[in-house]
Amino acid sequence: MKRSQVILSLLIASLTVFGCVYDYEPELPDVQDSFLVVEGDILAGMQSVFRIGRSMNIGQESNGDYYTTSTGTRWMESSLWDVYVEAEDGTIYPSWNISWNSWNILNPPVVPRPGDSLDRVLTEMALDSYSRAIDTRDLNPDVRCRLRIEYYTYEWEGWEVLKRDTLRYASEWLEVQRTSHLDSVGTKINDERTMMYFNVNTSGETSSRYYRWFARESWEYTAQLYAQYYYNPSTNEVLAYQDGENTYYCWNTGTQGSIMTASSEGLAEDRLSQYELYGLDNTSQKIAYLYCVDMIQESLSADAWRYWKALKSNTTDVGGLFSPQPSECYGNIFSLDDETEIVLGYVNASTVSICRRFVSGDGFYRKTPVTDISSMPMPVDWHRYYYGFDYRPYVPTDRGDDTSDPFIYYEWMPRRCVDCQMRGGNKNKPSYWPNDHK
Repeated sequence: MKRSQVILSLLIASLTVFGCVYDYEPELPDVQDSFLVVEGDILAGMQSVFRIGRSMNIGQESNGDYYTTSTGTRWMESSLWDVYVEAEDGTIYPSWNISWNSWNILNPPVVPRPGDSLDRVLTEMALDSYSRAIDTRDLNPDVRCRLRIEYYTYEWEGWEVLKRDTLRYASEWLEVQRTSHLDSVGTKINDERTMMYFNVNTSGETSSRYYRWFARESWEYTAQLYAQYYYNPSTNEVLAYQDGENTYYCWNTGTQGSIMTASSEGLAEDRLSQYELYGLDNTSQKIAYLYCVDMIQESLSADAWRYWKALKSNTTDVGGLFSPQPSECYGNIFSLDDETEIVLGYVNASTVSICRRFVSGDGFYRKTPVTDISSMPMPVDWHRYYYGFDYRPYVPTDRGDDTSDPFIYYEWMPRRCVDCQMRGGNKNKPSYWPNDHK
């Protein structure tokens, strides 16, 4: 009897443990798994730059037609789509790009006009093969406008295109906001001298009390050491740099990624004074030598302000016990072919005000000490060998009283110490740069 009870107890226990384990696959409604993403605004008075991409699911791999960002957006190569601005009076403002296959008579680059040097520089800084620019310098701010998008999809068989479809999108019709004057861009260093903060000052009449800024940055920096010589692998010679040539000075460009918005609602005057936008710490390469910011100001409509306020809250004001709950950010772009399709992004239309500011890092930048550098003198016979190990000549080595050695020796350093291009920049100096460095 006891044996039967034990067996029965074990049987019940096994059913309890194993009987309830099964795969649970709930039926979920069909949802859109990839969204079109639109970035850019219609800027009256300068060139408007746009990017089009698709959101990417976790674990999804990208391909060569896309540039994938850290936020999961895949920007599409600009030959796969087109944009243009349509004014309500029927005027069309076409786009152009710098894709390898896009240069043709029907799609020419914008020609700068007298006085447009700053605007031209800004466009050159912003464009890449994933961007398109629209010349909206002559856009009439008294006429409503909207953005039109055409996105191309293909069916391939080998190298042959079997089918091409065009998906059409558009923004809402937009009133062009008039922004106030951006008087200046200021800086302020904190008491600990660890951060430099950038602020703006505005004045003048505007059609809206909501503002947004985006900052296009360029900066000059240096290598850790100034190399006086370079190696020519084809002739196995170490040669001196001539006429100021060097790998010591470099330049780089970028765009400040912060969402920078403000409102003057509640203020007696529609004016902002020393309104702080972003900061750079004293170890940032951007402030190592000379930093330049082109601050571009636009005014937002009330709906655009609510969109950017919600997006900023969702991306920055999260994680705390009393943080606001994430909210959905609905844009103003829709599909002309499928009214159920969700599109991410918000297009605003505004005049602009631009201010350029140069800032020196002298006295603020905390230079990283030169450490872990191994240098070595070597004769000519070894040059090609060490060049292959990413070493570069630095300075001649003093051989002292030893005149019996027929070889000339040079001090060689790791390339990362003497070539500034190893730190992400290049030798393309902006045309507006205020010094004579090469």
